Amino acid sequence: MFVGSPGRPGTGAAGFALAQTSQTPRTPQASLAPPPAADLFVRTQRGDTLLRLARRFGTSVERLREDNGIADNVLRPGQKLLVREVAWPPKQRASPFRPRPPLAGASAARIVSGFGEQTSARNRRVVRRNTGLELTARAGAPVLGADHGVVRFLGEIPGLGQVAIVEHAGGWRTVYGPLDPERPCVEVGEIVRRGQTLGAVGAADPPLLHFEIRKGNEPVDPRPYLRW
Repeated sequence: MFVGSPGRPGTGAAGFALAQTSQTPRTPQASLAPPPAADLFVRTQRGDTLLRLARRFGTSVERLREDNGIADNVLRPGQKLLVREVAWPPKQRASPFRPRPPLAGASAARIVSGFGEQTSARNRRVVRRNTGLELTARAGAPVLGADHGVVRFLGEIPGLGQVAIVEHAGGWRTVYGPLDPERPCVEVGEIVRRGQTLGAVGAADPPLLHFEIRKGNEPVDPRPYLRW
């Protein structure tokens, strides 16, 4: 899962998807290199107000009302709110990348395949390179966004299944999969918050969650960032 040949670090399914989407964007879903400003959307949470959201995204209450057909200031939790021509990340979100584990109760999760070169027990030769971590998980368990960001890719990667890629401030990206395609919780272009549910762990035997952290398109070991 998300592995490449020993001589080509950073390749493999996830690396291929990221390279393809960044080099040859053909659809809005495929592009991981968005323009400086784009139309995004956010799902409101309890306590959100138009004024708070306008300040957060550098727009006005009047613009939010007009773009979303809102006649008053009342927002419902979970309401899908269009935010037009917003630069990502907003200035208020240009904080250091501080990811959290992608599974609730992650202290109980076991790493079954670590980051980096995997060697043969027989002759210690490198047989593959893992660009992330494989974690034990329960099928259907919520998969949580590691940090504030924007969903830039959500789709199938051959041999891996449904994958979500989230872009964060500072050129960071996180990768999650395989997810249950029947239980989507986010969409491409959605602004997500740290700890927001992105989807559910897909069914596999045994069920595992693959998780990556990338700086640009280069995979890095997630463990130091998660204090694992």
